[in-house]
Amino acid sequence: MAKNWRSIPDNRVRHIWKCACKKSKEISVDPSFYADAGTPVCEKCGDGLSYVRTEIEDPIHKKEDTEGHEWAPIAPEIGDEPRETWKWCIRCGRMKLGKGVFTPGPHQKKTIKEDP
Repeated sequence: MAKNWRSIPDNRVRHIWKCACKKSKEISVDPSFYADAGTPVCEKCGDGLSYVRTEIEDPIHKKEDTEGHEWAPIAPEIGDEPRETWKWCIRCGRMKLGKGVFTPGPHQKKTIKEDP
């Protein structure tokens, strides 16, 4: 893979298409659609759709890093100074504050399991 590029899973990418007939709304298809069916076709007029754009999933509550963590914010750090937010990896259960990554102890594990 090229130095400035990274792989993104297909389930986080979608392609947006729209018909020139103006009778249909934009539709989205995942990258595997083309292998199965080719270019999308308008349900209203039967013509091929025109490509509009590509979108990549980037939800605010999840950020993926280079080690495969997927961080979800859980709580702000307590204090008077500008605060960092504790984050929890939904894949491995580690916690992060700023650049530090921690393995939760028994108390944190118990709290995470008991929290609704």
